[in-house]
Amino acid sequence: MNLTSFTIGIIGGGQLGRMLAYEAFKKGFKIAVLDPDPNAPAMQICHFPIVDDFDSEEAFLKLIQYADVITYEFENIEPELLIYYQNQKPVFPNPDILKISKNRNKEKKFVEKYNVAIPKIYPINTIENNRDFIKNLYNNLIETKSDWIIKTSEGGYDGKFQIHFNYSYIALEEFINHLEGIFGVFKTHQISVIIEEKINYDFEFSIIACGYKKTSNEIDVVFFPIFINEHKEGILRKTLSLKTFDIPELQELKEKIRQIIIDYHYIGLLTMEFFYHKNKIYFNEMAPRPHNSGHLTIEGCNYSQFEQHIRAISNLPVHPPILLNHAGMLNLVSFNKLDKNPKIIEEILKIEQTYFHYYGKKEPKEKRKMGHITIVNEEESKLKEILNYLENLIY
Repeated sequence: MNLTSFTIGIIGGGQLGRMLAYEAFKKGFKIAVLDPDPNAPAMQICHFPIVDDFDSEEAFLKLIQYADVITYEFENIEPELLIYYQNQKPVFPNPDILKISKNRNKEKKFVEKYNVAIPKIYPINTIENNRDFIKNLYNNLIETKSDWIIKTSEGGYDGKFQIHFNYSYIALEEFINHLEGIFGVFKTHQISVIIEEKINYDFEFSIIACGYKKTSNEIDVVFFPIFINEHKEGILRKTLSLKTFDIPELQELKEKIRQIIIDYHYIGLLTMEFFYHKNKIYFNEMAPRPHNSGHLTIEGCNYSQFEQHIRAISNLPVHPPILLNHAGMLNLVSFNKLDKNPKIIEEILKIEQTYFHYYGKKEPKEKRKMGHITIVNEEESKLKEILNYLENLIY
């Protein structure tokens, strides 16, 4: 391969695309990006920007003309378009998995086939915009004496389009107002949903695996260290990756993920999120791409998640990632103290082995990820102390 003439096409110009582009630049690759926003983070630095809708066939054909291989940095794109054209240019990861991961009902049924536990599901997948229907659903959920989370089957992320149904105190009118708010956004008479029992988990974690070609006919898998995640208002706030962390159920789970990757001839990163409760692991959701929880790998591991993905889709050698030290990550979500006091950055950078990343987004919006901070430390207690200090400083 002539590295300097190789071009990677990325669908999506967000921060994940930007960080993928950084790693591709180190190899001498060129980058083409498709995004409707000409000022999106990855669009600011790519060689070939294509400003158009994600599902535009004309734009996708332009991307094919530039690129030697196609990848994507988020799920809300049309997989059938990728599947149709993958005989012209390779598309990684396998868009058949994208078809599954776009839909929460489908992905739950999918992992069950691999004997991965899921939360209990309430037997309904469509809600009607009808007060009698909603009132009946409310009464049925109350009778279960369980807490539930209602999520749209497609389109929601970072806690968007979700309702937490707490049977002990949510009122009927509040429930109706929540649902009518979602119906207003979607402008429809029915919404496809999944209703799953809320698990009072001990902790939540993610696994990032990377499938790659070991030989022309053999797929192998490497795994990043486990990421322990903490969310606030449905959006990831903090992540920890600790050299001391282990749970006995982990190896069996990894073997199931390995089998998924081999069965689907899967090239690139696959992220899966889980809840851990009373020595049992429950699947939450998956993403066929780099993941927010893996940002700490840039400074925390010998190979970052972005480098592994670029290597895998470009058919370059992939090696096992190693956590070099305890590492943590704090997301910089919009409307924090940094917005009014940029000098806080100086306080952040005074701390050794602390790294500041900003994504170049033009304006803050509600629950928008504007950047992140990575902390690396040889002492687990010191790492947690710094992470908590930074969270209080910024929020």
